[in-house]
Amino acid sequence: IKAVYTELNHLLDDLTKDVQKYLQHEKYVAIFSKVVKEGNTTDDSVSWWINFIDLLCYLPYAEDCRYKLISSLKTYYAENTIQIREVAQFESDYKADEALWWYTRPTFLHRQLNNALRQHNIQVMFLFGFIVQDIYRQLKKEHEKLKDNPENPLRLYRGQLMS
Repeated sequence: IKAVYTELNHLLDDLTKDVQKYLQHEKYVAIFSKVVKEGNTTDDSVSWWINFIDLLCYLPYAEDCRYKLISSLKTYYAENTIQIREVAQFESDYKADEALWWYTRPTFLHRQLNNALRQHNIQVMFLFGFIVQDIYRQLKKEHEKLKDNPENPLRLYRGQLMS
């Protein structure tokens, strides 16, 4: 129970405020919402998405792209203090050469970026584009280091939790 009302006008005032707050929040939530796709996945639909991701890796990003992402995340997570703390830590500590470290942590970054990738959400991908580019550059740099050392192959394993 949020409140007890004895007068209808007070109830209507609070309802109006709540609806306005909800509608304001929905403007920002929409970009993180699930995108509904129609039809089946075909080779063409997969190839355009791969080309789009490639494009993100080479686009020049404006100085304020990080601010736009952080601002959107703060609005989206306004009611979640734990997520707001993670966003604040990201805002103060993120460095391009640590993109993989940030991506592999169980935080908003991993969840939101993976959701956008799975759902082909172009709006969110543009918000996270500079991070995709940083991850690409970091992986490319690591690949160059490993490529120069053919005698010592790298074995990688992927773990997955099953229920």
